[in-house]
Amino acid sequence: MSNDDKQFLKLRNKWKEVLTGGENINLSDEDVLLKVNEIEREAKMYWNSIQKSEATKSLWSDLSNELPEKNTYESYERLEKMVMAFCIKGSGLRNNEALKTVIFDVLEWLYEKCYNENNELGQEWFYKMGIPMKINNIVIMLYDILPAEMIAKYMKAVLAFSMDSSYHGISTACNRVWRCLVIIMHGIITKSAERISFGIHELLDKSGLVFEYAEEGDGFYKDGSFIQHKDIAYNGGYGTSYIHTLAHILYIIHDSEWDIDRHYYKMFFDIIRNSFVPFIYKGQIMDMTRGREISRKDCTAHKAGHIVTEGIIIATKFADEANLNFMKGMIKYWIEAGTYVSFYKNATVFAIEEAKKIVNDTSVMPGEVQECHKQFIAMDKVVHLRKGYAFAVSMFSDRIANFESINYENIKGWHTGDGMTYLYNNDLSQFDDNYWITVDSKRLPGITVDSGTHIDENHQPKNIVQFKPKYYNLDSFTGGTSVAGRYGVCGINMYSEGCTLSSKKSWFMFDDEIVCLGSDINSSDNRKIETIVENRKVNTNAVLTIDGQSESFNKPWNKSFVHIKWAHLESGIRGADIGYFFPQGGEIETKFESRNGNWAEINKWYGDATNYTRNYISLSFNHGKNPVNQKYAYAILPNKTKEEVKGFALNPSFEIIENSSFVHAVRHNKLNITGANFWHDSVRSAGGITCDRKASIMFMIADGKVELSVSDPTHKNDGYIHVELNLSASHIISLDPRIEVEALSPVIKIKVNVKDAKGSTARIVLGM
Repeated sequence: MSNDDKQFLKLRNKWKEVLTGGENINLSDEDVLLKVNEIEREAKMYWNSIQKSEATKSLWSDLSNELPEKNTYESYERLEKMVMAFCIKGSGLRNNEALKTVIFDVLEWLYEKCYNENNELGQEWFYKMGIPMKINNIVIMLYDILPAEMIAKYMKAVLAFSMDSSYHGISTACNRVWRCLVIIMHGIITKSAERISFGIHELLDKSGLVFEYAEEGDGFYKDGSFIQHKDIAYNGGYGTSYIHTLAHILYIIHDSEWDIDRHYYKMFFDIIRNSFVPFIYKGQIMDMTRGREISRKDCTAHKAGHIVTEGIIIATKFADEANLNFMKGMIKYWIEAGTYVSFYKNATVFAIEEAKKIVNDTSVMPGEVQECHKQFIAMDKVVHLRKGYAFAVSMFSDRIANFESINYENIKGWHTGDGMTYLYNNDLSQFDDNYWITVDSKRLPGITVDSGTHIDENHQPKNIVQFKPKYYNLDSFTGGTSVAGRYGVCGINMYSEGCTLSSKKSWFMFDDEIVCLGSDINSSDNRKIETIVENRKVNTNAVLTIDGQSESFNKPWNKSFVHIKWAHLESGIRGADIGYFFPQGGEIETKFESRNGNWAEINKWYGDATNYTRNYISLSFNHGKNPVNQKYAYAILPNKTKEEVKGFALNPSFEIIENSSFVHAVRHNKLNITGANFWHDSVRSAGGITCDRKASIMFMIADGKVELSVSDPTHKNDGYIHVELNLSASHIISLDPRIEVEALSPVIKIKVNVKDAKGSTARIVLGM
């Protein structure tokens, strides 16, 4: 065997081992055995249900004829499972001659009837990436027994579409990684060094934005954002496939003649740290980064988190020491903390084996939640992490769409970017367990909404002139700033789609409380306007207490409370209680309801009509019909007991400085932090801050220093923001080069150059 043949054999064997686990898998491990048995069971089911039909061009009767490209992909997906059962150690179907005959027959049938070099299907992803990836996997597993002429035919079909030069320019980020995987694997199978090199070249090409930070549109951003389809946050959707697929590519080519320079690996590890770790909470990845995938029944937040975890497990095979230790710690933490759905349930045999090595290694210390505050300004998302909870805000702007609904997916995603808030705690099933089909999609937590405007369940317009697959804000003010890497403020000046509703909304995030303000709530459509404080999935053993009066959940109810001061939700799960504080009172409506729905109602491609029922408790401000300059204020108190919430209401840690058309400002007295959103280009003072332009500002006094941060959430200011603090300082400790200090006393005066800043924060630290 020539050296070239040995190199190709090595690459094929590495990929086959990834697919099947190899010859040394531990069948005495319960999770490995369960996975092998699951593969065998599914393979038998698909084998026994094959029904060839010329009329439908489908091998399985349950695959709809309406979407031929999707049918073909799912047919190859099922065949891949049959091939895996034929190849994997421990399977009762391993090397089964009858199954082999059926596999060969199905391969030929699919080539002749569905996928060949002359049969271009509809949706590009399926025939240029999805189907070729499955064919490559199947051929790799069967390579030693598949006749050469069959391999040649299938590779000819793959080549016809994967090398389409017209797709080069529009395949970016995750799509580029998928395309390159197809090309590289094709080269490995056909022993074409030239094709492998071309795939690597395409991977590294700057236009693909695989190893380059984006400045606009698709790709990863230095702040940790990831965008696909030009304006959709997709770390938890396309991003999961990016990290998983790229990790596998790098593992396969590592230490081969096609290996790439280490600086590319460095960026890959930086992306893991900045664009994925902040979004994974106890194994699940945050839904606000999953785009239309939230509407896919079999693609839950936990499963998506497991895909990322598996990619990072693969990455440990080629990581440097510093990244290796960090990644192993996070892997161990996520697997051990993700108790709602076991990682091993969704993982491959190869990943299970590698994960067990990490989890069972006593020298590996579990990582933990990295307490921080992150503003993902390029995609209008905010994450606030603490040891006991995670809080997130999903916003949109004139730059970022508020949701995506294409291919009849995510049909009810209308308000998921309208300031929806996510509180993650020990209730790990909260945004899983059929949440997206049972929650009232017009009353999501955090949003201010005219619930009479939406697209109905049949994907038809209601009170809107025409359905749109995504919406944008009419105003550009969306963003925020932070101090100490731990605390932050963000806001949005929102104009709702298809109605006259407008509102200004702000969130101030501290250690034990998140303060939420709203003003300028206006509407003239003669429909009820609400701000949804909470709409949470609950068990019937949960208890809601309002100003000391408890309400149980044994039957549906709807009640209103006037001048409410505090509320407490006891979830029945340790570490999942939530308090709510209403510093300025208000009319609060509460509702306990049982809701049902099915996945077909929100996803025509990946849903079914099975109905599920779940219980919800909601709290909301009723702003009435045609509100004029209405406002609200409340605080969320994660993990507080009922007694703690009651005590907090008597002695709150913060005060609202201003909640007006001009400024939203809050001071946290214990932390000595003040945050403010200035909504107008005019000189205005609040909380010791004077500002002359639209801005998000926060300052903190601690240890004889003042830290001041400023941003332009509009991304439109091509000049300066002038800021005064009613404090004096003695010297400069550090400052962003965009800041000019005009005075340190008797008041601090600075001006901040925000031209081309794109919403990023400028920061200065002064000695007092």
